[in-house]
Amino acid sequence: MDSSLFRQILDEASFLWFQRCNASTSEYFDLSSLVQLDRRLAGLFRLLPSSPELIEESNQSFDIEDPDKFYCILIASASLKEVDLTSLISAAFEAEAPENEIITALAWIDYPTISSTIYKLWKSEKTELQYIALEAWRLHRIRPDIDLLSAVNSHDNKILASSIRMIGELALTDFYPSIADKLASEDYNHRFWASYSCALLGDIKGISNLIESLNDKPEYVIPETLKETATNSSFATIQVEQATSWVNHLTACNVLPQRIIKCFEVLGSTKFIPWLISLTQKQQITPYASHAFCTITGMALYSEDHGNIVPILADTSAIESDDYQELWAQLPYSGFNEWWEDNKEKFDNEKRYFTGKEINEDHMQFIWHKGNQKQRERAALELALATPSTPLFEHTTPGFRQQSFSQQAN
Repeated sequence: MDSSLFRQILDEASFLWFQRCNASTSEYFDLSSLVQLDRRLAGLFRLLPSSPELIEESNQSFDIEDPDKFYCILIASASLKEVDLTSLISAAFEAEAPENEIITALAWIDYPTISSTIYKLWKSEKTELQYIALEAWRLHRIRPDIDLLSAVNSHDNKILASSIRMIGELALTDFYPSIADKLASEDYNHRFWASYSCALLGDIKGISNLIESLNDKPEYVIPETLKETATNSSFATIQVEQATSWVNHLTACNVLPQRIIKCFEVLGSTKFIPWLISLTQKQQITPYASHAFCTITGMALYSEDHGNIVPILADTSAIESDDYQELWAQLPYSGFNEWWEDNKEKFDNEKRYFTGKEINEDHMQFIWHKGNQKQRERAALELALATPSTPLFEHTTPGFRQQSFSQQAN
């Protein structure tokens, strides 16, 4: 392969890698479209090793200004004996490559190819590399042949938190006593992941820790990703009365309205639909209220009267768009209200709903196969919470790997 062709392939792979990293958690990609994107990437990754330039590129220092090429080189060279992936990853980390992006790349590579590298990272003296190894095992849904109990009691906070999370997501019930002890930890992250993993293992005693995390503390700003995890895992496990009490508490603590709306969206009770409809009249929270309404009821986003408007308003990022105010003005409050009046008899206030269907195993399985990536993430969590002995499905690894797992399961 000549140099210009190698560059062309690497540039295309880098562009697609950037796209798929965003697609993996997108409301606009489903499993089928993720499979297509990942197959294109896999083809490019197979072509790159045919050029000697790949080995030359692997010896270059990590470029923070052009990171996607590094991840493509890492993935493409995973099967080459001439490339020391452990050193490559260590050097990239020292050059400030984001560890979560390194982990994402390692999770993309098939496990038999990358397993020895992950074990080498774990055996490193650097706790940062050990953490990367743990997270790679977690995303591959592999129970590692290591002393996991030692990791749970590690003096390194990130290793401890990662191992606790792994135990819950892999349904390693034999470690339950070890993580239950962390529910009262003084460290916020330890309490958070212990509560989350205990819920996945069937014990919701730590749910209060998760719900409290929705309220920022003066000394600690909680990342939005953790708040999303906390909302999805806590309000999926409690009754309407408990949820209402907790929401009253959060409201008193001045938690943002969009987070309160999200709590009711995950709860999925149609008792609160009239309230959500009323919120669609309030411009600044319309995206969140309309998104919650559509998520619970399954209202068709492409309706005859305002099909070009609702999908945009149902996107919670719409509020940042230049034409948001104009679009919002075009959507009548009656659009939601009339639909609800015509369809509310189909719902039971005592049940939970997601995309218009009762939350149960059959429907969650269907969403996991056919829904968009955000819906699939939610469905996977609902399934894991309902069946504590079952690992949490991973929805961000290569689509063709997920599809293969899905076919084997059926």
